Amino acid sequence: MSPSGRKEEMVFLGEGDTTTLSGGYELVLKTFEFLKYEDGRPKDWLSEVDVIKDGAVVKSHTIEVNKPLKIGKLKVFQSSYSQDMTATLSDLDGETFEIMPGDYYTARNSIIVFRGIEIDPSAEKVDNSGCCPPNSGYAFFEELSGQGEDAGHTVTAVYRVEVSEVIDGFTIEKICISNQTGLQIVEDPSFLPVLISLILIGFGISLVFIQKIGDKNI
Repeated sequence: MSPSGRKEEMVFLGEGDTTTLSGGYELVLKTFEFLKYEDGRPKDWLSEVDVIKDGAVVKSHTIEVNKPLKIGKLKVFQSSYSQDMTATLSDLDGETFEIMPGDYYTARNSIIVFRGIEIDPSAEKVDNSGCCPPNSGYAFFEELSGQGEDAGHTVTAVYRVEVSEVIDGFTIEKICISNQTGLQIVEDPSFLPVLISLILIGFGISLVFIQKIGDKNI
């Protein structure tokens, strides 16, 4: 919080996520769209949100860069976005678990690191859940020589594994990409308290000034 009472908070939300605002409000992200130019440069981020209070929608708004949501003392700005990648694997016992980029296991005296997901641009698009249909993307792994975390590592092999394919006894069950919007929530105090504070400060300075003049006249 700044000396003026200004509060700022950064939140990242996926579609369907909710965050709590001051004043008893809740902010629900309905949809998030990341628009790009043909050369891949970011064009715009669109966050369609509902503002809820006491269980009812009191306002709907699409937040864009330079088009914040305004409600009471709050402003919610479109700031950035992030992207989460996860792969769901199953082992030989049928147990499933999720991995994220940077997770690794050991095999063949090497470290096998999950680096992320690659989407085939000529295949089907990612579905509404954020998960890639079969034959539309790959789980991307690198095999690094050496076992020690502090040792220097060299990439000795690269693996691109589709859904339902197996790597070292692990079956790729699902690969998903989740786009999240980055929203900056700013709360400023109303102008009236600030104005009153300024008046009181000015009044105090005036009293001190008058007192000093009086002291000189004695």
